Amino acid sequence: MFKKNIKKLLLHISKFKFFYGPYISVIFGRYIKNVRTPKDCTKGRVLLIYITLPFKNSNINSHTNIQESRVIADVLSDLGFIVDVMDYRNNHYVEVDQYDLIMGFGDFFESLFFQECRAFKIHYATGAPISIHNFAEVRRIKNLADANIKVNPVRVIDRSWPASELLSDAIISVTDGWASDMYKQNHKMVYSVPITYLQPQKNYSFDISIKNKNNFIWFGGFGGVHKGLDLCLDVFKNKKELTLHVCGLNVDKEADFINQYKDLLSLENVYWHGRLDIDKAVGIIDLCQFTILPSCSEGCATSVLTCMARGCIPVVTEQAGIEFPNRITIKDLSVQSVNSAVDIAQSMSNVELDALSKESATWCKSKHNINIFKIKMTHILSRLVK
Repeated sequence: MFKKNIKKLLLHISKFKFFYGPYISVIFGRYIKNVRTPKDCTKGRVLLIYITLPFKNSNINSHTNIQESRVIADVLSDLGFIVDVMDYRNNHYVEVDQYDLIMGFGDFFESLFFQECRAFKIHYATGAPISIHNFAEVRRIKNLADANIKVNPVRVIDRSWPASELLSDAIISVTDGWASDMYKQNHKMVYSVPITYLQPQKNYSFDISIKNKNNFIWFGGFGGVHKGLDLCLDVFKNKKELTLHVCGLNVDKEADFINQYKDLLSLENVYWHGRLDIDKAVGIIDLCQFTILPSCSEGCATSVLTCMARGCIPVVTEQAGIEFPNRITIKDLSVQSVNSAVDIAQSMSNVELDALSKESATWCKSKHNINIFKIKMTHILSRLVK
């Protein structure tokens, strides 16, 4: 009887989600109205489902997605939309009939395809399709398990958004590389914008001449297996003349990885710096000739772009999403391929390396700066919301 009464109560409460949902979302900072209000509202109202943090704290600059979300809101406002934002993790109901355009991703965005929703829907794809993304990491986990190395997946998303990826009116991908190609296999309206690199808060001096060809940097937030750190460690353990700087790993979420690779992380030629923000990492980046990332799935690796902007030469897989023509490509996700790519990097002369470092920085700053992102985003949205 008690359980039946609880179920009835929950059912009764759920009927009022239309009333309390938006208020709860606002209270928890997951839904903010009128973050941008144009003088001439000619296009109506848009809901940007991404992150709300940039609109609550104007001083924060911890990730490229902070810059992206603000610029997207600016562009939508310039086009004549009143802009509301919602965090993609928001679980509470928000009235969608008020919107003429909804752009974003996540569970709420996915739910739009299972109800009446008149809005034009743009899936903002910050990575590869979830099914591909998840399978890529789990396959890497299995490869390690076959070698009796047990680690848990940390970058797997425990849900997928197939309707968003297939039924959206359009998709905007943050790369024109591998991830974008994956979307194009199933959707005809896929557009690409060049995601930006992260700039330090301070204007640090930059001198390519201090780079050392023996120094490599693996720079990532978390996801040691997903981003191929294990492969790098297995290569550098046999290359004592080279140095690998590791900036990343989440101690709480990746304890199993750290435990499995603690001996390699403690090698004399491996320096594990932990998680560093860009201002603290600059000094390390500037000493490294190469940035290495054997990732199994990215939209576009902003950590690599951030290093490239300071003259690092990218040594990456195709899946890292770096379209720099003269990148050193890791052909597949194996120790042998990473080793071969490192050997190619080391075979270059100092003259070649200096030229390529300058080219890497110039290319990154010209192709992936925030102004180019804004220009291309404006061009795409202008076409889609005429």
